[in-house]
Amino acid sequence: MLNQYFHRFIIFSIFSFCFMSCSSGILVSDPTIVFSTPTIKTNKTTNTPFQVRTINPTPLSITETPLPEKDLNPPESIRYTIDLVFDYLNQTANVEQKIRYKNNSQISITELLLSCDTLRTDNVFVLADSKIDGNPSNVEIGGFWLKYKLSTPLEPGHELEVELNYSLNLPKIPEPADDKKPVIFGYTVLQSNFVDWYPMIVPRDDDGNWILHDPWFYGEYLVYPLADFDISLKIQNAPAGYLVAASDTPTSVGNDSHVYLYENARNFVWSISPSFQFSQEKIDGVTVTSYYFPFHQAAGEQVLKEVISAIKLYSDIFGPYPRSNLSIVEADFLDGMEYDGLFFLSKGFYNLYDGSPKGYLTTIAVHETAHQWWYALIANDQALEPWVDEALCTYSEFLYYESVYAELIEWWWQYRVDFYKPDGKIDLSIYDYHGFLPYRDSTYLRGAKFFHDLRSRMGDEQFFLFLKEYVETNKDKISSGNDIWRSITQNSPNDFNDLKMEYFNNESQ
Repeated sequence: MLNQYFHRFIIFSIFSFCFMSCSSGILVSDPTIVFSTPTIKTNKTTNTPFQVRTINPTPLSITETPLPEKDLNPPESIRYTIDLVFDYLNQTANVEQKIRYKNNSQISITELLLSCDTLRTDNVFVLADSKIDGNPSNVEIGGFWLKYKLSTPLEPGHELEVELNYSLNLPKIPEPADDKKPVIFGYTVLQSNFVDWYPMIVPRDDDGNWILHDPWFYGEYLVYPLADFDISLKIQNAPAGYLVAASDTPTSVGNDSHVYLYENARNFVWSISPSFQFSQEKIDGVTVTSYYFPFHQAAGEQVLKEVISAIKLYSDIFGPYPRSNLSIVEADFLDGMEYDGLFFLSKGFYNLYDGSPKGYLTTIAVHETAHQWWYALIANDQALEPWVDEALCTYSEFLYYESVYAELIEWWWQYRVDFYKPDGKIDLSIYDYHGFLPYRDSTYLRGAKFFHDLRSRMGDEQFFLFLKEYVETNKDKISSGNDIWRSITQNSPNDFNDLKMEYFNNESQ
């Protein structure tokens, strides 16, 4: 994602756009984060501070032999049924949401925690009513979460249903500024974007602790468990000819209603615009759609071409594309961001497209496409181990150029990586880099160098076997750096201690 660096980077290079996140928060070094609940005027809110535990990744051992098989709890069983009525003219939505949650662990649950990202902006999320199993419930409202204290513990194998009625007042997406972070959720004159728009049950660790981190001013902070989504959108007062771009194709459309059934996914996002045009193609059962503004048709069609080529390549290298849909949405903001089944590309990428693949429109498009494997198919803790997905996505760019534009691989290394002279350890949390540039240089750019050096050490055959094995073993799960190393050591007898010492934080090993 992008931020205040945009004006500087456009002079030198805009490749770093996709690296920036608009999170914000405070630096916390203790593994237990204590959030103070703000005062909110509602009779269902208490103001008692509440603890959310963050989970430190298991340190890597420099002298360690292949890691033992990890002990996995069954995944959460979550189903969202959401009916939303969106008033386009007033940019407001009324939402009825149900969450069916089953406790698949061996640990009783006494409190239920939901992230609620829309609470981070004042007067956006307004809760009208909330129930659990049909009974009125008291909910504690924090700065970006909702917490329920259950009257009866939810025992292993049992399930409950949360009902929420709320309204959303979409904020206006501000103009870019050096001192302001970009905003994705909200509206402009060209589009309205619904991302992280519904309260979401967060995953739990093996000890039963909810995993919810503090937002930060770069990088991502949410960890997404798989869930099923039954979504009904009703559009009111929208201009004629509007289009809805979403994580999935609708099961039915009519009378300004759009119905979706999106199963086994990380999230459901959508964007609506009366200005969208689109190009679409189907490949091996996957519907790929490029949504763009009228003045960017050539760039929008080129994006579709590159993404289809990337899907073919990555399916061969990593494993089959995990969804039946992919929407690429031109963003009316200076940012880029991946979601399950959909990603945004900044209008700045389209503005500067010159017809050549030697540019960030192609580079970032294939980067975000790779996130459908390294984020959607295999999730990870993006706050504590951002390298697990971002380093792989950056190196996936090189794999794309190596295969499709082999004459440009030296250009890619120079323009994408070496120009910035990146340094630093690649495996720190987003809270530990103390700035966007150190975070970008280490996690993305040095991360790509690590995987290239790893490939040289393993050899092509073993390296690509490692990638396939890592996908097959960890698909539909929440992965970690140790899972990557487990797959590496299972596919190569080589010693990698020097690479670990060069690229990874020695203090944590």
